[in-house]
Amino acid sequence: MLYPFAKNDEQLRTHDDFLQAAQAAAAKHNHTGRKTIIDGVRGFSPLLCIIKYPVSVLLLHAPENEAEIDLAEKLLRFYCESSSLIYDPSVELYSLHCHLHLAEQVRYHGGLSYSSAFAFESCIRYTKKKAHGTRNLASQISYWTDIALLIKQPKFDVEIPHGVDEISIGSPQLEEFREMLTDFIQFDKVKFYKRFKIPFITFHSKLYDNKFKCVSHIISYKHDQDDKIRFGDCIIFIQWNNDYYAFINNYRDEAPNNSLSSLLKISDTATCQIIEPLDRLYSIKSKSDSFEILSMSKVRHKCISVPVGDFFCLTEIRNDFEHD
Repeated sequence: MLYPFAKNDEQLRTHDDFLQAAQAAAAKHNHTGRKTIIDGVRGFSPLLCIIKYPVSVLLLHAPENEAEIDLAEKLLRFYCESSSLIYDPSVELYSLHCHLHLAEQVRYHGGLSYSSAFAFESCIRYTKKKAHGTRNLASQISYWTDIALLIKQPKFDVEIPHGVDEISIGSPQLEEFREMLTDFIQFDKVKFYKRFKIPFITFHSKLYDNKFKCVSHIISYKHDQDDKIRFGDCIIFIQWNNDYYAFINNYRDEAPNNSLSSLLKISDTATCQIIEPLDRLYSIKSKSDSFEILSMSKVRHKCISVPVGDFFCLTEIRNDFEHD
């Protein structure tokens, strides 16, 4: 394939440019019956089906219902059928075949996150530390295990939900939001916190000082009036009596033509309906000027955010225990 320098327009091609060239090449191939290359593009790539793999794995990671498992099973079957088109038949090994059994495994044993190897590896490391040197390892492990059972172990209590890192309403960090908070609450009856803990999970606010590079202040939630999943940035956590709330900055929905499936130019097929789960699991949102106080009982999960042009692609971390 020749790329004459004289025809170089010094412009980087976009995803849309490649799709337009692929459509033109496919149309010419259908008309002439011969393979056609337009601007270096031979036609639609089988790689477009690769998006079905991460969606199916995400569904099986921590499925919320049987319908998600059924859909993931269809997506993985489609992926396995199409994999030889992306690579070649040599990829059809046992490791690929095992994907066909993942859905059944999840039906019997729960989400993939609950059969993670992390816990097993941690147990191996804990056991390995009981042995020293290279001789009589089994005897050493057995001996020190017996000793540990004879010694009274410290009691571990699962923590109740509580706020961490209290902050006063007069703090300079709250200067930007103090007037808005005045419209919602009476300051003499509440406490403010930068973090909120429930058993095994910690939620952060945007005001938290030691957040490093992580974006851990984005949450998903639902209201009682509908089943729609919404997203927001936690500004600060509020305690009133024994109840906890979050003061959040909401994200707003974008037009359907700005959904992820539209941006990637993905369409459903007769054998694989991908658009709805893709747009539900990876929501395209933008920041809004809307604020509200939300009960922490309405919160679903912490979320991951990835910038997409002027918008944000948000997806839930359904099982946060694995990350701890």
